[in-house]
Amino acid sequence: MHRKPFTVLSLLALVLLSSALGAPALGAVTCRAGNPNASTIVTTPSADFTVNGDGTVTHAKTGLMWKKCAEGLSDAACATGTAATMTWASALSAAVTANAANAGLGFANHTDWRLPNQKELQSVVESCGYNPSINQDMFPATPTANYFWSASTYLPDPANAWIVSFSDGPSDAGSKTYGGFYVRLVRGGQSPDSFDGLAPTYTVAYNDNGSTDGSVPVDSGEYAPESTVTVLGSGSLVRTDYTFAGWNEAANGSGAAHAAATTFAMPTANVTLYAQWTPDDRVFSDGFE
Repeated sequence: MHRKPFTVLSLLALVLLSSALGAPALGAVTCRAGNPNASTIVTTPSADFTVNGDGTVTHAKTGLMWKKCAEGLSDAACATGTAATMTWASALSAAVTANAANAGLGFANHTDWRLPNQKELQSVVESCGYNPSINQDMFPATPTANYFWSASTYLPDPANAWIVSFSDGPSDAGSKTYGGFYVRLVRGGQSPDSFDGLAPTYTVAYNDNGSTDGSVPVDSGEYAPESTVTVLGSGSLVRTDYTFAGWNEAANGSGAAHAAATTFAMPTANVTLYAQWTPDDRVFSDGFE
């Protein structure tokens, strides 16, 4: 079959169409994550970063300065050493060590390095690829075998902290005493409000759905999409002549059912769980059961 050559006019038409649809022009942005997906928007393009030449990069979108290498790695390509894994307490201490480096001048002459919070860590997750889900030009040799620690305590269970995967990007909660997570340090940045559009989080609410006494349990956590939610119990709820039968995403029981202590992956929306009630068996006064 004879095909017409791809002319300059054809290319111009595609560029104009791309602009009209609000998409980036051809070749404008390249996904630098692993296994790139050309149909997915690049969330951390290299143009958003400044390479400072001292082992750090600055992210213009947030104002944060990051260490290029995970702790334990060094040199321009982060090819020297082995990525260190540690407990949450040791991750916090890693920042103290970085601030005392260079004869007290601190790593890259800064003494305010710290462990990033969950939203800050999520702000450098790259959604256009995976393994790793991060811009490899800015953060070379990022390990993907396990999660990275954040400084954010997991409020539903303070023995845990939020952790972020750079294999495919989700957040989860990890025990602070577990010694198998990686660390990347950060400094500076804007107010926490600057991250609200970068790493959205969602909540889980509980509804008593007709109880006659007691209070619903309260989950004060904020969950990133795909993070693990543990379903709470019935709290102090009671309903006269009924027995609590778990939770459901619909008041009439037609939605997804969730038993106490089970888990589910957080969707990209807030979730309300409604108490479900089953009538108790009654002994009638006429002698029939």
